[in-house]
Amino acid sequence: MDVAWMIPHGNRRTLQNLEELPLHSEEARKKFLTWGNTRILQPPMVLDPAYLDELGHWQDIDEFLYNPKWRVLLFLQAPASLEVTIEFLCSLRFHNDGEEVKSTTEVTSTTKVTFTLMGRLLSLTVADLGWLIGLYTLDETRSLAFANLPDQLDPEFDVKKFWQAHGYGRFHSGASIARNWVRPSWRILHHALTHSYFGRPHDSDVVFDSDMLFFWSLEARVPVNLATFVARFLFAQSTSNHQFVLCGPMVTLLARGLCMTIPNVLPEAASMFRPSTRYLTQIAYNKEDKEARPRKQHRIPMTLRELSQAMFAFQDSVDSRLRSMETLLLTQQWQVEEILEYTREQGTKKAEHGAGPKQGKRQG
Repeated sequence: MDVAWMIPHGNRRTLQNLEELPLHSEEARKKFLTWGNTRILQPPMVLDPAYLDELGHWQDIDEFLYNPKWRVLLFLQAPASLEVTIEFLCSLRFHNDGEEVKSTTEVTSTTKVTFTLMGRLLSLTVADLGWLIGLYTLDETRSLAFANLPDQLDPEFDVKKFWQAHGYGRFHSGASIARNWVRPSWRILHHALTHSYFGRPHDSDVVFDSDMLFFWSLEARVPVNLATFVARFLFAQSTSNHQFVLCGPMVTLLARGLCMTIPNVLPEAASMFRPSTRYLTQIAYNKEDKEARPRKQHRIPMTLRELSQAMFAFQDSVDSRLRSMETLLLTQQWQVEEILEYTREQGTKKAEHGAGPKQGKRQG
């Protein structure tokens, strides 16, 4: 089931004025005019341990995420700024030995990254990026162990065998369904990643070969280079044809690492999407879960008492589903109201700010 339409959008505004952004290069300015002025922030999905615990999935996820560095990404908390995010993406460039990187696979921990934030031109390596966003310490990024961390699947990895062990049916990249992960917790994790670091919010129920790096590294307990993982995500965000960008909070996290304060950020509630328990329940559900267990033999009701019990059970099932739909609709209504209220407040502030100088001029 595609539930991308349930994800709220933090701010549907786009930037139209080139002068709003302190872009240094002509290349970055051109990219804004041909690409950046149509981009809209979409809040990435982040997980809340309290909600997961309420559903009974937290223990499984907690044990699976043995590497605390993944938690930095999956439980990220940071607001977003449209202006700073678009400035960053329009100015972002990756180079290997002076040659510009053309694809995500070319990005490594030694790749040089250049960009501007609030007009400040910066140049650093992917390893430095991992340090600034809090994934690694500076000493870790300078170590031989870090340099040897894999950033792709093991050549011996067999994706079909892995799926056979952890999923239903046969695996076909781009065709297999995420709902067919055997463990409900993996369905939730996969969904969260497609709505964030995989960058596929409108194709969230499909599994690709590339998705397996996350599950393989944690299942096999093989640490991978998360600095490279994030850098590739940012590269993909800066070159994507999708209108919505998901990296707003990550850009803020990078700015914090650089000791920069970003003004006029969106509230965290509009910058990130924390799914409700109802939403997570839908993601985690698969009818195969029941069919995989030994089926209970059901006898056709014969007596009036048995028929009555069967009717009441059916009615309870219908009522339960209707209540679930009602709760989901109320949750969506609340999210929309929160966003509209914030938009109205911003409009009022802008109107008051614009009216101030005009009134002073008339009085003079």
